Amino acid sequence: MYRDLFAHGLAAYRERDWDGAEEKFQECLKLAPEDGPSQLFERRVAFLRANPPAADWQGVWHATEK
Repeated sequence: MYRDLFAHGLAAYRERDWDGAEEKFQECLKLAPEDGPSQLFERRVAFLRANPPAADWQGVWHATEK
């Protein structure tokens, strides 16, 4: 179940469906509150919602800090 939720969240993220992605990652966090990947993608969704990516964005995250 968790794996499917995360996969649906990731698919929504890649399609720029921020609401759908956020919903699925939050569901993942209800099942596993300490899950690092779900926490990470939830933060990315919030960032991308506030800072929409370019039209040619393909879902790739470019780290700017180490």
